[in-house]
Amino acid sequence: MQKSYAMMLAVVALVFLSVLAHMATAQDVPFNDNVTSNPGSGSCPGARELLRRSGGGPGTTRNTFPEFTANSASFLVSISTTATSATPNPHLGEGVSVGVYEGGEATLEANVASLFVNAGDSQSSLIREGTGTYSIAAASTNAEYTIIVKECTGAGTEGAGTGEASSQPASQPGPSPTPNPIPRQGSRDLLDAGGPTAPPFPTMSNGKCPSEWPVKRIDGCYPMGPTSNER
Repeated sequence: MQKSYAMMLAVVALVFLSVLAHMATAQDVPFNDNVTSNPGSGSCPGARELLRRSGGGPGTTRNTFPEFTANSASFLVSISTTATSATPNPHLGEGVSVGVYEGGEATLEANVASLFVNAGDSQSSLIREGTGTYSIAAASTNAEYTIIVKECTGAGTEGAGTGEASSQPASQPGPSPTPNPIPRQGSRDLLDAGGPTAPPFPTMSNGKCPSEWPVKRIDGCYPMGPTSNER
């Protein structure tokens, strides 16, 4: 009972504040610098919908909506309205008043923004109150409305997650190492290639000895000398 009474007082206060707002500018009157009216496209990067509710109708209606939790520093409240009167009278304050509250209680102390939209108009407000739980209450006069709340996650910025190629140049492969020349059988290239420098020398692939070491023995090839005998 006490909570219902407090809620009723909050709604009455909301209607009073909306009338003042309408008399002043017929637009939203933020309570602080953390609210920006109609911030424009791109003001809520990575928008993720948290709440979507519709209400209103002929006469006066009042609604409170479920709480929502914002995990980002800011969220966007968009309000679109349709006049239900054939001849809207702006002097009667026909339109929708929306109160945004921190926490689950719609009280004056918890109010972070008071928004008013004329019947038939639409507008949005960027609210930068940080992470937390928020709630919304609305009062309408001869107007139907839809309220959409989106938190600005900051994701999905241009070039992020689109698979675009990196602006950094691709690494170029280094020069291929110069291969060592294949030594020719039967020449000093075998010595230059790191082969043995003293006999015995290995035979060639065909089993013969190179011309430089023509004497073939059991253990390898030897150079021709005055005392060398082929075995």
